[in-house]
Amino acid sequence: MGDTRQTDQIEERQIRVFISSTFRDMQAERDYLVTKVFPSIRRYCEERDITFFELDLRWGISEEESQQGKVVDICLKEIEKTNPFFIGLLGERYGWVPTSGERRLNSGKKGVALRRKNFPRLKKHYASRKITL
Repeated sequence: MGDTRQTDQIEERQIRVFISSTFRDMQAERDYLVTKVFPSIRRYCEERDITFFELDLRWGISEEESQQGKVVDICLKEIEKTNPFFIGLLGERYGWVPTSGERRLNSGKKGVALRRKNFPRLKKHYASRKITL
């Protein structure tokens, strides 16, 4: 049985791509993709009646959502929507350090259990591993 999100993207003739890196890193690379690479891909797709959409959460997460500890859940939801198209940019920085408030909101058995329930792929691939923030 296949992933229905992948099938939906194909049936709707859409390609949704998630771009991931730390928010304060890789700005020039993200900008290059958005201004140079993606317009070319978009034209190519349009010629074939396919909609191309890139998802760059630099503009999609508010300060309020960040302060409420929602960053990880928002990213995971968007990754699920764009599956299997994911671009991960790796650079000098390694992740982010959540504030003590963000750690409180996202840690503990309740937070991890809820995340595994809402994102079955995490349960399938990481059932025996810890999900930490």
